[in-house]
Amino acid sequence: MSEREERLRDSTIEGRRPRVLALLLLMFPGLTHAGAMAPLRVDPSLLGGRAIVAPAATAGGALAPAMSVRPEISDGRTTVRAQSIRGVRSVEVIAEGQAEIIREDDFKLTADRLTYNELTDEVSVAGNVRLEQGDDVITSDRGRMVVYEQTGEFVSPEYVFTTQSVSKETGVARTIVGRGDASMLRMDGENQYVLENATWTTCKPESSDWYIKAGSIALDYDTEVGVAKSTSLVFKGVPLLYWPSMSFPLGEQRKSGFLVPTVAASEKTGFDLAVPYYFNIAPNYDAT
Repeated sequence: MSEREERLRDSTIEGRRPRVLALLLLMFPGLTHAGAMAPLRVDPSLLGGRAIVAPAATAGGALAPAMSVRPEISDGRTTVRAQSIRGVRSVEVIAEGQAEIIREDDFKLTADRLTYNELTDEVSVAGNVRLEQGDDVITSDRGRMVVYEQTGEFVSPEYVFTTQSVSKETGVARTIVGRGDASMLRMDGENQYVLENATWTTCKPESSDWYIKAGSIALDYDTEVGVAKSTSLVFKGVPLLYWPSMSFPLGEQRKSGFLVPTVAASEKTGFDLAVPYYFNIAPNYDAT
């Protein structure tokens, strides 16, 4: 090939290169700025396969009000819903506005705002917090927990714990409801709770005649035993008795200890207060 022909071939190849490069850029526009792209964020309108409907134009050209769609994410076992959701899919999401996280095993946690870390299964909540597990309910100002491990803590909670207890003597099942409030509630695993500066009673909400007030109360619903420290028994708003430490049954099992006090008043005898003590001597006999 002559020198002139070689120069002509090289110039033809050089002329084609810009056009090939331009064609590649048109096919893959992300190549020009991939290094400057922000991390991928979850679009709430696409979460859970739900799409936000765009507002339709009216006859006058104005836009009609947009339809409200509540976004959600779900992996088949855990579902997060809220008025708005943002975050990194499969890592951490922040849900705000009537936010809730639901687990298939009868678990529901709602709040004004929640942050859920899918990698650690940890959720933090704030504002109008309400945890429902079966018949158990905890309301609080804020808290956090690892859902799978059933560990965490809630600030200034009110609680209602319900257990189905069967008497070993009679075999009869009865529903026992314990409730109260605390400055802090700590979850130490399934059916294990520790309360600080707390109260506990089995009275109905409309008739709280008596309750236990303690510096700390540990509730073990596996053994159906509660342990309170720095405890006083309050009846009709009046502290009656004080114990450094005491235990009490959470279910139907028999246990030695003080029974619910009774009060009476008449013109003849005046004010009468009875605080009975129950002795669980043996399975077949006892004394009060």
